[in-house]
Amino acid sequence: MSIVASVGSLKTHFHKMKKESTGYQILFLTGSCVLGYEILLTRAASAFFQYHFAFLVLSIAMFSLFASGVFYQRLKKPISERRIRQSLWAFFGLLLLSPVLFYAAMPVLLLQAGLLLFGFAVLFWGSLITLHYLRQADETGRAYAFNLFGSALGAALATVALILASPALGLIVLGALSAVIIFLQFRRLGPLLGMMALLAMSAGLAVYLPRAPDVLWERWNSFSYVKVINALGPVVWGSHNHPQPPSLDLLIDSSADTAILIGLGTQSRNDVAKDIAEDITHVGYTFAPQPLDVAIVGTGGGRDVVGAQYFHPREILAVEINPSIVEAVRRFSPDTYAGVHLVVGEGRATLEKSADRFSIIQFGLVDTWAAISSGTFALSENYLYTREAFVGYLGKLKPEGILSLTRWGAETDHLLSVSWAALATIGADSPRSHILLFEKDAGSPDSLITVLIKRTPWSATEQQRAQELATASGYQLRSYGRPSSRPALDDSPFFFYNSKGSKVILLSIGVLTFASMALFFVSKPKNFVWHLPSLVFFGAIGMAYMLVENVLLQKFILLIRDPTLAISTVFLSFLLFSGLGSLCTKRIRFVYSALLVPLLVLFSVVSGPLITGALTLNWPAKLLLTASCIAPVAFLMGLFFPNGFERIKSSRDGSEGMAWAVNGLFSVIAPPFALLLAATNGFGMVLVVAAGLYSIAYWVGSRL
Repeated sequence: MSIVASVGSLKTHFHKMKKESTGYQILFLTGSCVLGYEILLTRAASAFFQYHFAFLVLSIAMFSLFASGVFYQRLKKPISERRIRQSLWAFFGLLLLSPVLFYAAMPVLLLQAGLLLFGFAVLFWGSLITLHYLRQADETGRAYAFNLFGSALGAALATVALILASPALGLIVLGALSAVIIFLQFRRLGPLLGMMALLAMSAGLAVYLPRAPDVLWERWNSFSYVKVINALGPVVWGSHNHPQPPSLDLLIDSSADTAILIGLGTQSRNDVAKDIAEDITHVGYTFAPQPLDVAIVGTGGGRDVVGAQYFHPREILAVEINPSIVEAVRRFSPDTYAGVHLVVGEGRATLEKSADRFSIIQFGLVDTWAAISSGTFALSENYLYTREAFVGYLGKLKPEGILSLTRWGAETDHLLSVSWAALATIGADSPRSHILLFEKDAGSPDSLITVLIKRTPWSATEQQRAQELATASGYQLRSYGRPSSRPALDDSPFFFYNSKGSKVILLSIGVLTFASMALFFVSKPKNFVWHLPSLVFFGAIGMAYMLVENVLLQKFILLIRDPTLAISTVFLSFLLFSGLGSLCTKRIRFVYSALLVPLLVLFSVVSGPLITGALTLNWPAKLLLTASCIAPVAFLMGLFFPNGFERIKSSRDGSEGMAWAVNGLFSVIAPPFALLLAATNGFGMVLVVAAGLYSIAYWVGSRL
């Protein structure tokens, strides 16, 4: 009888091990699907609508984390197999249908509604599945580690899909992973084969859906969605009444476009070059010293290159960060870059690496602020327009060289504030005497300004020539007072940030918080006991984790300079090292997690000088430095959640769902809060606040 009992006990043990292993595998794959989907969804929102719509989509999607926690709290425990089956099939079905969200020919309202609904639903079911298997796991730290490792895989898959093909391909891959989740749960080969067949059909549909009639070419990448349409693009911005020359319009995401000149013979090309050269974006060439060596940052469709060629430069360095834009120009206008040294890369980094000195460095309406995702939302502002960047540009000029910057009239004070601060940094006694400001269509919502900056003061003769040029061209040579805006710095690179944006963000936070509280009180979760310490703990670590991740993402974008590579490195480092910390929860006493607080404060002080000193390193060394800086921080951050969640499980008060909900809610609030705080106080202050939140979490967590 004892032998039979031993055999039965052994079978039970192996069955439990198999079930536990399946749970870890499902947590891994669910993490991949959820984070990968979130990244691809954010990219779609940025591509088809205004960038701030990506914030709205992600806020609603992340609200689903709170909703899933509240819903889970109401479910009768243990969860029935029928409920698990429904959740898994809903998750797969939503991923199967998601590629249609990237069909740009659909009506805009339908696309917007789809992004909102699918974003909420996919993250809701994915979060619910994750929460269930975390609660079932014997070792929370190990289970949470698998989920984080899977999230790292999802981030990598989404990035690769954006670089190589399109978000639709990434969604098909995520759908295949969700099919594997169902197979792991039920171990039936037939349904797996059926799901793979459906995914193949979905992939075929995504590939062969017809484009909109006017779209000639399109391409996705991790920067943007680029398409070329059969319409005239903006070529001549001047006040002249020249007809627009033959061109195609190259659209970049939802809110930017540039013209690709086509069908130009030698004479017509010279005529177009003359028209461009006479508009406000090229006024600086009149004053640039000879021989003329030109650097153009953000070439777009190539109009600035064509305009510069009118002045017969000795050399043109053209820099464009988006490889898809370069591909489009070469496809439709192969002569545009003839005789030009073209670099596909980030403008500021390219100029820093160059050993040349330039007669003129031109920025013509260059802006690349975009939505990126790391569990929620981060706004990647432009490091092209900071005080430190302008100091670097001025250092790359010849003694009488000119920095030419064209922006919209509404941004005049912001541009002047950065210019003024940069000139003061290099020792200019009177920054005003180093700046000329031209404006076209003053007072109009579409007014344009060009600011010309020199390291030496403008002479009286040059100022007279500038006035004559402005009068002849129909522009204004504007006088101005001391700028009132706070200059954008590398520690606070929010050139495009404004009070209207802050109101939208604050309103979104308020609506999100109100909706969450309303959902909680209306749903009346069962078996929930108000335990304030646990709510404070999970809220604090949810917000602090995202604050730190967002700040370090911004910091290392500045260091690495390749946004795609920087984002991938930071995300993967955070997820992998946080996963390792979670995996070691049983081996490391919680008291050691307190080391995170002084570490964050230290990094807030030394990160600026550290990154500045490392700018000249090669990219492998930069990647190694990035991972080395993130590793200890992320490792210690990974200790908090599993420790707290394990204690909640051990207390048997059934509040795991609400702990998850509160953690998700504050994770959503954190990125816009970080933006508001960093815009006024810098990234260093955000890290100090995060350190304060982790100190609160440590104190409360020690008493759970």
